[in-house]
This record gives sequence, structure tokens and C-alpha cells, in this order.
Amino acid sequence: MEIAATRHPEALHDLRDAGDRRDEALELRLVDLCRDQRAQRPADRRRPHLYAFRLKQAAVVQLADAGQNRASGEMQLLREVGDGRARLTIQRADDLAIGRIQLGELFADHNDQRRAECDIAMIDTDSVTRVDCERESIHLIIATMEPTTVTLGAYLAARLHQLGCTDAFGLPGDFNLTLLDEMLASGALTWRGCANELDAAYAADGYARIRRGIGVLVTTYGVGELSAVNGIAGSYAEDVPVVHIVGMPERDARLSDALLHHTLADGDHDHFLRMQEEISAAVETLTSAATAPATIDRVLTAALSRSKPVYLGVPADLADAMIDASRLEVALTSVARSDPAALDWFAAALERSLADADSLSCLLGVRAARFGGERWVQQLAEFDGVTVAHQFASKALVDDEHPANLGTYAGALTGDDVRTAVEGADLVVAIGTVETDFLTGFFSQRLDESSLVRIDPAGVSVGGRSRRGILLEDAVATLHAALAARPRRHAAERRRTAGALVDGDAPLRHEGLWPLLERHIPEGAIVAAEAGTAYYGAVSMTLPPGCDFLGQPVWASIGFTLPAALGASIAAPDRPVVLAIGDGAAQLTIAELGALLNRPCGPTVLVLNNGGYTVERLIRSPQAAYQEIHAWDWTRLPAALGASDAFVATVHTEGELDAALRSASGAKGAHGALIEVMLPAMDAPALLERIATGVR
Repeated sequence: MEIAATRHPEALHDLRDAGDRRDEALELRLVDLCRDQRAQRPADRRRPHLYAFRLKQAAVVQLADAGQNRASGEMQLLREVGDGRARLTIQRADDLAIGRIQLGELFADHNDQRRAECDIAMIDTDSVTRVDCERESIHLIIATMEPTTVTLGAYLAARLHQLGCTDAFGLPGDFNLTLLDEMLASGALTWRGCANELDAAYAADGYARIRRGIGVLVTTYGVGELSAVNGIAGSYAEDVPVVHIVGMPERDARLSDALLHHTLADGDHDHFLRMQEEISAAVETLTSAATAPATIDRVLTAALSRSKPVYLGVPADLADAMIDASRLEVALTSVARSDPAALDWFAAALERSLADADSLSCLLGVRAARFGGERWVQQLAEFDGVTVAHQFASKALVDDEHPANLGTYAGALTGDDVRTAVEGADLVVAIGTVETDFLTGFFSQRLDESSLVRIDPAGVSVGGRSRRGILLEDAVATLHAALAARPRRHAAERRRTAGALVDGDAPLRHEGLWPLLERHIPEGAIVAAEAGTAYYGAVSMTLPPGCDFLGQPVWASIGFTLPAALGASIAAPDRPVVLAIGDGAAQLTIAELGALLNRPCGPTVLVLNNGGYTVERLIRSPQAAYQEIHAWDWTRLPAALGASDAFVATVHTEGELDAALRSASGAKGAHGALIEVMLPAMDAPALLERIATGVR
């Protein structure tokens, strides 16, 4: 079909009917009836064409010139005009979105009020900058294929991208290969392969924490998903929304109880699903193309609403099935809403409590950030008479140097000044706290329920009276509004530590290590600290503004932070990363070291070498054989793992560490740094020694 169109509106009269034809391409021949007919090209010259079509159900745009197709990163329809070129420019291919183009909008100078709407594979009207038909004919070919279907894998990738996730971690396996091909075909996601599924789970967790959103893990059935279980359990314990996508056997094999590889050879294909139910907010296996979009959306919405991992099983025969894409036009959001009546009750109860309180202390837990309250919490510190303290897990939620920040509160584990300020306040507001043994100083916190306000993801309580049905974010916003009548804090000098003096020849011990390292932490850094000596030493540092503190104090799985730091560096590629990890913990996940050191941000990795498991030594049997680990040549590992340009050093004294940190900072373009820090076997931060005493 060919339609001749001129600069006059009446020439467009058949466009709408033609656009409704699904079974053939629509050719629009745009002919400018200009006076200078000499401008027309000779009949034997081939004209350029722009094609929009599907290739393996993925939307693709290509430029055809003289009958030979060629793909271009920036798609342009070119034509010759004298010795120059005019062009129809479409944004870079990776910016294009599945959508519609209104053909009438291409010819704005026609003053045609009617819009011919053609459903196509991959052109967005916002991407069209201009079309110039001054002197000669152009052929524009648009394949009018059904636009409302995409492959299941493409749909899933589009949904994840809409939620702000641009990367997927995992490993390939025979049951997820088709799924991976479809998810990655559109360019919506970048693949981040890891050495094993546990590392990938940790990396997706770290990514989600820094992005304040979801992380994505893709594994294969059975062996792959079970390898990741420890990582997913940690995400569940610490409220991190990791979307675990599992490529599964085909539906017929599952229904027939086929004895396949990667199974327990008993015909039961649901063993692993039942395991995942204990550590996932939602567990679903897709069963049909018709129901897949709604099921995918339901699972992702559960991750958003509950800030917990979710599990989605995708049978191999569904991964490239065509499914309805119309739901992509509406973005996913959390379905939860606060009960207006409960919010009114909370506002009134807050007003009464605040009326009798001259001093207010806010105790911040990590759930304040996980459930959307971070921006409000940071603003609370600006009100006069308000102080903030944090649990170990929520360090740096408010800048450490802020004058209202008291520091860490964990009952008897924390200093008397902080404990007095928190427990002695007229009113304490606990926001998103998690009350486990370590975070509460072995349950030694003393908070009077009569003068305590609790704000949790499931609801609130004031003076022991509770209401459910209030979102944490709305509750903190209500608190902020209740404080609005208070004067703002006067500008004050930020709390800054003087910085430790370096005793050049002093052997390294934890007492001097952390004040020294603190001096080298840049603003905006992601500071990752492994469970054990590293975490309970690093938590004592005063971090500069804009930092994130990454650790796992609730689940406390050693080895977590190395892959998590990798995920964090991918989530925020322009931010510096500093990782402190014990030698025993590093041995569990060392395979990701090369990938981490090769990140553009040039991470600095400090391996605390105390020859084994110091935490366990402090608790019991320090001389036992099981406390020892095999000695590694740490400074040779970066080169062996693909980071041959990394800066490496082994340090024994404070002076050597200070010099190494300075060299590492100056070598950021050389693929990061690994510094082996030699420490005595029984040396530990004072805070960890108190924790070990509590465990004993």
C-alpha cells in the first residue's frame, strides 16, 4: 500500500484507516510538490528507508540504505539535499521505549488537526525531533505490527527497569538461558555475572540498599537457587527487596513429575518453592502467558510494599512466549495506603505528647530508610530541641557530623552520655527500629513505654496505645508536621573529630586503626564493614557528609560485604567505596575481588589479617584448631583475579597504613587498592569485646 502525502492536509485523509491494517507494512510516500522539479532524484537512485520491526519479539529500529540494512546507535533517516543532509533524528536506541507514534505529529507544518495513529514496535513521539521535507521525496516504512505484545522476558525486564533497576546479577544455567536472552535483548538491563549464586545474591542486596530500591538476582532451578538461599535469607532479615528470578523446567516436565537433573529425583518439583516461602514475601511460579503479566506485577508489588525478597519462577517454555504488554503503560506502585482515621488518631496523640515534652529524642532504625521515611527523618534533626541517635544498622542515616546526632544507641553497649540523652528525654520516638540482641545491647535498652512513640512499618503506638494501618512514611511525615511549629535549629558548627595523630612506628591495633582510617574517608563514600572486628570498629568512626554505611548486623553472614560492595559500586558508580573485611570472611567470597577492584570508582579494600576468627576467639576456646584459617598471600590475589593494576601493600604500623592509604587515594585510576592490615590475633575493638562478653 502506498499513500501520497503533500504539505496540504487533505492528502492525509487515508492515514488512519491504513494504520489499522495489522497484516502489512504501511508505506507513506511524502511528496513535496515544490516548484523546482529539478530537485527530484533520478529514478534509478534508491531512497533511504526507516524500518521499525520486531526481531525475536524484541523491538528494533534499523536504517535501510540502497537495499542494505545497517543498524545505528543513533537512528537517523537521511536524505540528500544538494551537498548536505537533512535528517529525521530519533534518540539513541537504548533510550527508545515501546509505544506509539502519531504520524500526524511528524508534519506539524501541515496544520492537520487529525492524528493518524500507527501502533509500532519501538518509536516514541517524544523521540522525534523534526522531519524536513523541503525538496524531494522520502519513503518512510512503518511495520504496523501488534504493539501490545512482548515476550515474557522483555515484559519482566521492562517492569524492572520502570522500578529503577538497570542491572541484574546472577549466573546462567540451562533452565534460564532463554529467559536471560529475552530479558537482556531490549537493553533495559545490564548483565552482571558473578562467580557463584551466593555472591550474586549478596551483590543484588548491596545494589538494592544503595539504590533505595529493588535488586535483581537471576539463577537456575535447584542448584542455582539453593546456592543463593543464604543471601536471600539475609535480605529477608534486613528488609532488602531482592527480586529472585528462577529459570525453571518446562511446564510439561513439571506437570508430568519428570525426573530431571537439578532435582531431588523424586518427581516433586515444588521442594525448592516450599523452601523459598520461608524467606520471601511472595512466591509464584508462572503457569500461562495469559496470567503472566498480572502475576509478575503482583510479585513485584509485594517487594515494593513489604521491602522483602520475592521469588518468581519462570518455566523455560514461557520465557519467550508473547504476552500482553498493555499493563506496562501504568507504573507499579505500592498498593498499601494509610487509613485516614488512624492517621488522624496518630496526629492527635502526637500533639498531646509533644505538648508536655521539652526534649525529644528520635531513635532511628534501618527500617526508617527501607520504608520511605529517610528524607523526613533527616529533616527532623533540623528542629530545635530534637536530637537523633541511631542503631548500629542505621549509621549515617543522618550525617554523623550533624550537631543533633548523638551517635549510636544500643543500651548498655553504648556510652553513658548517649544513653542518658536518649533514655532521659521527655519523649522518645523510635522510628523503624529492629530490636535484636546486638542492636539493643542484649536487650538492655531502657525506654519508658509511657513516654515512647513507636513508628514501625505495620503501624504506630503512643504511650502503649497502638494503631495499625499507617505507613511508616506517612507516620514520619505526620511527626514532621507536628513539629513544624517548633523553631528551626540555629546554624551550628558540625561535629568534627580532630583526627588521630599518627604514631609512625606504633604497631597496628584496633584502637589506632579506626581513627586513622576515618581521616581518609572522602565525602559521599560508601563504607562497607564486614560482620565482626571490621563492623564494630568501623561503626565508631565519624563519617563525613553524604556517606552510606553498608553492613549486615542482623543476619551477620561473614563474607557478605565483598560482593555487596561490588553491587553498591554498580548502583552508584561515581561514589568512592571503602571496604574493611576480615581475612576469614574474605576467603568465603574472594572470587569477586577482581571485579570489585576493576570498578571505575577505584575501591579501597582493607583486609584485616589476624590469622583467623577473632570474634569466635573472644567468645570461646581461642587456641582451638577451628579458629585458624589457611594463610593466603593476599597482595598477590588482585593480579591472579584480573586486577593486575591494583595498588597493593602490606602494613604493620600506623605510619605504613597512613602512607598506603595516601598512595591508594592517589592511584584511583589504577583499578583500586588492596591493603593487607596486620593485626594481633586477640586484638579487637572495645565495642566488640563488650559484645563478646554478652554472648558468653
